[in-house]
Amino acid sequence: MTVDASTDEADKANGKMRPRSASARVGTDGAKARRRENARKYGGLAILLVVALIVGGWELGLGPDPDPTPAPGPPKPEHTTVNGIVGGKVAFMQDPDVVGILKDRFGLTVTFTRVGSIEMIQKCQTGLDYCWPSSQNAGQTIIQKLGSSTVKNEIIFNSPIVVYTWAPVVDALIAQGIVEQTGDTYYLVDFPKLAQMIIDGEQWATIGLPQLYGKVFILTSDPTQSNTGNSFSGLLANTLNNGHVVDDTSVQTVLPQLKPFFTGLLPPTTTQLFEQCLSLGIGACPAFVAYESNLIELLHDPSMSAQHQKIRQEVRTLYPKPTVWSSQPLIALTPGGERLMAALRDPEIQRIGWEHHGFRPAVTSVYADPSVHNLPGIPASIDSIIQMPGPSVMDTIIQSLGPSPTPTPTAVSSSNAEPTTSAMTAMLPAAISLRLRKRSSRITGARSGVRPSTAARPDKDRR
Repeated sequence: MTVDASTDEADKANGKMRPRSASARVGTDGAKARRRENARKYGGLAILLVVALIVGGWELGLGPDPDPTPAPGPPKPEHTTVNGIVGGKVAFMQDPDVVGILKDRFGLTVTFTRVGSIEMIQKCQTGLDYCWPSSQNAGQTIIQKLGSSTVKNEIIFNSPIVVYTWAPVVDALIAQGIVEQTGDTYYLVDFPKLAQMIIDGEQWATIGLPQLYGKVFILTSDPTQSNTGNSFSGLLANTLNNGHVVDDTSVQTVLPQLKPFFTGLLPPTTTQLFEQCLSLGIGACPAFVAYESNLIELLHDPSMSAQHQKIRQEVRTLYPKPTVWSSQPLIALTPGGERLMAALRDPEIQRIGWEHHGFRPAVTSVYADPSVHNLPGIPASIDSIIQMPGPSVMDTIIQSLGPSPTPTPTAVSSSNAEPTTSAMTAMLPAAISLRLRKRSSRITGARSGVRPSTAARPDKDRR
């Protein structure tokens, strides 16, 4: 049958589709079948090609290792032992976490002898790997003596000088306008007024504390041996100089006023003073000077857990406005000392220094979070600071105050002999004196330069 093309076009225009012929349908179906067959054929070839590439790559060693091993980490540093002298911080140096990190991460075994920061000025010399005083002034003097071009130094920790006292004393000082409370923190805001009370010989009874005997006073450690006593003498000199840092000229004016603050039997270390005052209480020690870190570290000491609650309830920390920092520089005398200096600024060690021992980090990336201590009143930052007088001025102050009448040597012998206890210790009740003598015996290893055992309980005779 013949189909008219014009008719076909008309049908398309009218939306009508003419049915395809049988032969046309057969041709179309055949083409589809051929395409399906080709797809199966070429798809199979593609799969075979991929498999061949994988197998070939495996055989050539391009595939994954059938027995993978971790990539080697950075090589551990060569292990070495470094020996030096430390002004306190014995508990930190014996902290098992610190000992482990220094050994495993930095390849260091650290031995030390405990020497007072002021005494260290004479004892830091060739033959040691490092010296670590608790005083930046002492550190500067040591560096000047040894030559700044021959040694390196970095501040490792900081701790502000504070005044510890008791709840009734704080209440009386608040009434006098000498102390203010901000949140849970107590600030000594009128130190000049308190200092003048002491110079004038005012009685505790006249400021509302009739239960306390005698004149108003603040106890401190020996400024010629101990860094806290030394730092407090500098802070006091600035206070008596109308709040200005004393220099070589103005110090002569304040020297006569300093002496009444440093009379009698003065303990040679901060730790002795701190623990004696906590033991003797408000009657013997109405107010006493130490580091912020002393109380924090004590409250992390499990051996003192029975006293923790009582101490939290009764002891108050006063932050002078302004106060002075006790910055603690490590002075490296050898390459081994430089390795230790770098290791102690490791963020993990800095964190342990704060969380276990109350030392504020010198590395800015480590935050000193007060909440980790469960001790109300610790400020997140110390914002009111005055500089310490320079080394020459502090030397003048030390010379004017003279040696303490307490005949206790603080030099650390290389022998294993037990050090002599102080005259003040001998005045204590027998149980307390025995406890202090046992502590002196426990640190004999540290004093003789023998590495303390990491399994031993950290010693508390720190500064």
